Amino acid sequence: MATAVTGLVATEALFVLSALNVRRTFKALATDLNVNTFEKAGLLYLIGAATIIVGIGLVLIIIAEILLGVAFFSIRDQQTIASTTQAPAIGRTI
Repeated sequence: MATAVTGLVATEALFVLSALNVRRTFKALATDLNVNTFEKAGLLYLIGAATIIVGIGLVLIIIAEILLGVAFFSIRDQQTIASTTQAPAIGRTI
């Protein structure tokens, strides 16, 4: 019994440590790509990892993965909008 509890505590600690790294990475992606959905997905992933022992954490991690997919699809949309809204180049006149 003590071995099972020790294993659960160690697993929970590893989940939280990995979620901290995931959140930090998603926050950097959100800053670099200007897509805030990455930061929201990272926060949900961290909360899900912290509450996985209660049972609701798995649902939050699944929601975070869905948000991550939305964030990846919104990268292309923002880059396409930025490239189409630029003013046309005017040739140099001498």
